[in-house]
Amino acid sequence: MPFLVALLVLLALLADPAHAARLVTDPHVYKVTPSHRIRLEFPVGELKVVGTDDSQVEFHIVAACDDDDARCAERANALQLESTDENGVLHLKLDHYPKFNNHGLHIEGELRVPRALGVKVDMGVGEIETDDLTGDFDADLGVGQATIRTTRATTARVDATAGIGQATIRGASDDRQQSSFLGANTTWKGGPGKSAIKVHVGVGEAEIKLR
Repeated sequence: MPFLVALLVLLALLADPAHAARLVTDPHVYKVTPSHRIRLEFPVGELKVVGTDDSQVEFHIVAACDDDDARCAERANALQLESTDENGVLHLKLDHYPKFNNHGLHIEGELRVPRALGVKVDMGVGEIETDDLTGDFDADLGVGQATIRTTRATTARVDATAGIGQATIRGASDDRQQSSFLGANTTWKGGPGKSAIKVHVGVGEAEIKLR
């Protein structure tokens, strides 16, 4: 049975209604082992995945409203974070994002993981950015932009694809880029490391930066 964790939200409305309201949660912390894998389902917004030297996973969530619309705050307060830990996979899912009018609701997430763990992200619309990861990484983004930063020394293969848009790999033996109305795909392999980096964007831009 999935364990549902309701997002406990602290609403900080600014005095000037022209400014955005921000709704902040305490970090959600999960114990993991060195052999764990992480899967995250994140609907819409901005997501950062950061590798750390810690031995636990932390997920930080901020909901921002364009103004002090009470309906936006209600939709933010309805969000739920679902988590399961089975067969070595920690699965996190941010659920109950409004399917239609979100009344200006915008979600920002930061997932902090032990850098060597494998991570898979499924996301609908928005931006994904990663840094300091050395394990396998797999991202599937419906619409938006994905920017993945990693090192050549820890990587064996990278694949960047875009259904409609641009796919780019930078910092390999040579920079590789494809732009296409119907399907852009670029690959680099033969690196000295062990990790595999795979990024697919349905519509938008997929960029992998090796350093």
